[in-house]
Amino acid sequence: MARVGVDIDGVLYDFTHDMYRRLNKLGIDAGDHNRKDTWRFYEGWGMTGPEFYQHMAQAVEDEDLYTAMPPSVDAVCGMRKLQEDAHSIHLITARPNEKDTTRKLTLKWLAEHSIPFNTLTFSKNKTEVPTDYFLDDHTPNVLALKKSGVKAWLMSAFHNRNDVFPHRIDSVTRFAELVQQEENQKWY
Repeated sequence: MARVGVDIDGVLYDFTHDMYRRLNKLGIDAGDHNRKDTWRFYEGWGMTGPEFYQHMAQAVEDEDLYTAMPPSVDAVCGMRKLQEDAHSIHLITARPNEKDTTRKLTLKWLAEHSIPFNTLTFSKNKTEVPTDYFLDDHTPNVLALKKSGVKAWLMSAFHNRNDVFPHRIDSVTRFAELVQQEENQKWY
């Protein structure tokens, strides 16, 4: 049994689309929501970082973020495969959680979509929780994980498409398969 880490936003959940939905609901023209060719996608929407984070904080306070979108295409299948293969699943997300509202909303969404997990941690430092394998969509996180000895893969996304990275995959199910292949090759 391996300890498997998985990021939420950009891997299991389309945060960018959810935030775009929220801004449109408020009557804010964010332009094309597909314009996310950088990690700071809000710049493509004509916003500064402080403006974006203010809208995000208000959306959390209004409990109108982190629950509106369905899981990414194969997220549930991949996560269930990890569970069926008897791995412990550790969700580690950089979502801000100052007032614990984000935790409540995240747990609600995970339960509504029956996404299995053993622990949920809110931290920008993805190496904080010991894991053997990890899937994240942010290249610097994957590099930090690899540096700490974790076998980590980069989830392909529009914002990381120009990053040169050899361990890139397109689905949570493929990640689950790779984890099991790695585990089957271990010598005990």
